[in-house]
Amino acid sequence: MKFGGGYSGVGIKEYFENGKKQGRELHRDEIDQRIVLEGDLDICTRIIESRETDAERYDHITISFKEKDISPETLRAIIAEFKAFAHSAYTEEELYIYAEAHIPKTATEEKWNPEKKRYETVERYPHIHIVVPKTNVITGERLSVFEKLELRYGTEKRTDDFTDAFQEHINEKYGLSSPKDNRRTEFTSQADIISRIKEDQFTGKNRESRKMIRDMMIDQRIESTEAFRAMLEKLGEVKEANGKNGPYLKIKLPGEQKYIRLEDHQFSAGFISSTMAEKLAFYTGQGKARSPKQKADDLAKGAVLLQKWNDRAREIKYLHTSSPFYKNTY
Repeated sequence: MKFGGGYSGVGIKEYFENGKKQGRELHRDEIDQRIVLEGDLDICTRIIESRETDAERYDHITISFKEKDISPETLRAIIAEFKAFAHSAYTEEELYIYAEAHIPKTATEEKWNPEKKRYETVERYPHIHIVVPKTNVITGERLSVFEKLELRYGTEKRTDDFTDAFQEHINEKYGLSSPKDNRRTEFTSQADIISRIKEDQFTGKNRESRKMIRDMMIDQRIESTEAFRAMLEKLGEVKEANGKNGPYLKIKLPGEQKYIRLEDHQFSAGFISSTMAEKLAFYTGQGKARSPKQKADDLAKGAVLLQKWNDRAREIKYLHTSSPFYKNTY
């Protein structure tokens, strides 16, 4: 699943109907067959436009497939499961969902690559677009099914573990290829490696902060220890220390009392100095599919998460992480 969002209901409607976006010259009708799977696009647009706010007004979720041929019945079954998943904490009347499938009419497309400054031929596959307005249809108030967990230092994290578990469940149930077994072999944008692969080896203390630093390193395409240190110095106070595996950097972020020790392999001089292609190879596991045991373990962990989703969805709906009750009691 790929998450995005936006402000204009008219804009997303225009994209679905006409297919116009940066780097594309063809009209939607020339490249895709559109199949409405859930809801009405005009109603969805009116709901998005009805709320006066400067914040994001809808979630835009894309589910992509490796298979060239997927029946409309399977696509509708997947959306029915997604709808039940998203409605865990909301009634049918509160939460509106619109979904449509795009089935390619052309096997390939010429797309502009802004990083390489040239057009490239890319293969096209079936995919589903889902729009979830961030408006409670009954109350008119803001809602957020897939909450962004606001962390310090301007980073954010969605409910990734749960949505990843949902997609793995769908792939297994309907016999579809998993993104974890069909990893990309090149970057399509600066942060593509993070947003699409999501291979995290971090555990223990300061896990989220170390992930944030790693994500910034990849996003900024850093390939030298000097550039990495310069990046860190913009975030906080940086010192060098010696550990059992040799020297490492540590950083004290604003508002914190203690330093975060960057001793992970991903912060080693050798890894930092490697090329972006070498970093990609590390995160993709050289493009190899998971072993049967790894896949079984992932599915087992996902099943546990899906059992916990109803509670997590209600936490998102009813609890505010900044409230005294949440901090001091819950």
